[in-house]
Amino acid sequence: MKLGLYDLVKFLLKQHKDFRSEDRKLIWRVWEHQDLVYMGAITEENFLESQSIESITRARRKIQELHPELQASEAVRNHRNRTKKQKGTHIYRERVTQFQPRDFSQPKDLFERE
Repeated sequence: MKLGLYDLVKFLLKQHKDFRSEDRKLIWRVWEHQDLVYMGAITEENFLESQSIESITRARRKIQELHPELQASEAVRNHRNRTKKQKGTHIYRERVTQFQPRDFSQPKDLFERE
């Protein structure tokens, strides 16, 4: 019986506690269950036909949101929360210097250093 992606990820999270905190291990095991890995390797053809990494991690996030007993370790949750808070704010954390308007009345030498 083949499981859908959501059910397969949920099954794996229940069976393997380390997969709750390790996306790469979870992704590999999903691909193994889908018979895409042969002798420890995945072919280009199988890789291109596989579930996307984003789909697998999205399923894991949704399952962990709905099933708190399948949450990652506290250290990993703290790290993910810090990363989530910083996401998209990197440009605002740079130090801002006061703007100095340039005098355009005089031509500027291209090789002149300020």
